[in-house]
Amino acid sequence: MRNRTGPQRPRNADENAMSKHARQASGVALAGASRVPIAHTTKGAVQRPVLTEVTTTAVNRTGKDGVSKLSGKEKETVETGLKRSRSASLAAATGPQRVPLGPGKVTAAVPQQVQSRVGSLRVHRPHVPLPSARRIPVPQEPPVQVAAPEVPAISEDEMEIEDHHHIANVIDQYVADEAELTELSDREEELQHDDDGEVSEEEEPLAKRQRIWPDVNTERAQRYRREVEEIKETFRDEVDEFDMTMVSEYAEDIFEYMQELEEDVMPSADYMTGQTEINWQMRQTLVDWLLQVHLRYHMLPETLWIAVNIVDRFLTKRVVSLMKLQLVGVTAMFIAAKYEEILAPSVEEFVFMTERGYSKEEILKGERIMLQTLDFKVSQYCSPYSWMRKISKADDYDIQTRTLSKFLTEVTLLDYRFLRVKPSMVAAVGMYTARKMLGGDWNEAFVYYSGYTEEHLLPGHKLLVDKLAEDNFGAQHVCKKYATKKFLKASLYAVDWAHLHLHETMGEEMTVE
Repeated sequence: MRNRTGPQRPRNADENAMSKHARQASGVALAGASRVPIAHTTKGAVQRPVLTEVTTTAVNRTGKDGVSKLSGKEKETVETGLKRSRSASLAAATGPQRVPLGPGKVTAAVPQQVQSRVGSLRVHRPHVPLPSARRIPVPQEPPVQVAAPEVPAISEDEMEIEDHHHIANVIDQYVADEAELTELSDREEELQHDDDGEVSEEEEPLAKRQRIWPDVNTERAQRYRREVEEIKETFRDEVDEFDMTMVSEYAEDIFEYMQELEEDVMPSADYMTGQTEINWQMRQTLVDWLLQVHLRYHMLPETLWIAVNIVDRFLTKRVVSLMKLQLVGVTAMFIAAKYEEILAPSVEEFVFMTERGYSKEEILKGERIMLQTLDFKVSQYCSPYSWMRKISKADDYDIQTRTLSKFLTEVTLLDYRFLRVKPSMVAAVGMYTARKMLGGDWNEAFVYYSGYTEEHLLPGHKLLVDKLAEDNFGAQHVCKKYATKKFLKASLYAVDWAHLHLHETMGEEMTVE
């Protein structure tokens, strides 16, 4: 080699920058394209000088006049090395090029093309997809096949929904089958009843007849109804538009609705047969004690009636021991006071009423149990006082008749035989007995406002007189309550009249068929 210490032509700045850029681009391209060094990829091949050395050698071998000093063979060798170096540098910078192939094509070798170097720009080979080869279909006779039904893809959610639909269909089918069997059995029973004949009215269950009292035959009941309708057609009601308490505009609708609710909240007349530790006499003692509590705290009259109705309805559905009977009574009074009173006594006062026989927690727990048992039906009950106010219009609200009637209706609370009587009839029986004691009659006005004839009220009247004539009945607290001057000593007069007219009253003709 020649000595490079001699005078040499200065290097071109563009050439040095181009040489430097070529080395850097090659290194970056190799680092991004592959992690394997170049030396590994060219193992066993002839080591060639890099582009910088070839360029430098070519320049050194050029004279000052720009004419090459190399011989023909050397010049050819240098040019060949230069071309190979450029080609290798370009391949390292751009990476191997892959041409997308169509279906069925075999990979073909694509010759690499050497492109001229452009300063500081990376040259990318364009991606030109080759056209895919098309096969010419050979006409063939289609095989005869049976078309299989298409089965759509079903997800897991759809499968779960289909399972639910299947189960629902099975249940519906089962219910339909049961309904058909039930209908068939009902038809068989009807045919059997037709063969046996119609069931007479006397053979009806007692539970269905207990709510209709007094128990009369159809002919007598129709006669009572005709008499009341005839009186209502001829009687003229003088409506007092200025009496705001009677709300004459809505009175008829209100009383019709109250009549619909009467039978829904009536207790069973023989619920004591299902009790094991209590009897009717114990119930009378409990009601008499509730009368004392009611008077002691000056509660409204409706509160007492609601409390007794709650006790009877609860005992109809639940079996109560003797130790819990007073708890039932005080809890019923607690519920009725909370519903009816403006300022109801507190639960602590009810604990004091029982002389601390029951705690506050027991009363509150009993309240929850009682309301759940009765389905919270408290407001549906209407006391006889509502009908008594309406009937009192017939005698222009006579104070003596009305006071005596209040006492007689409260007496019915002690007698279990009146559990079958509707509140409207209890009010009518009390007014009729009071009119009878005071020497009055049961005229058309009373029939019009009460809806009951005199013959219809005679059975209840006799039961009430019989109760007043019992031995030691004057010792009941209800008698002591109405023996005061405030109530015109109504109880004393009624008990004396009952003893004097007992045989006369029981001797009257009373036929109940």
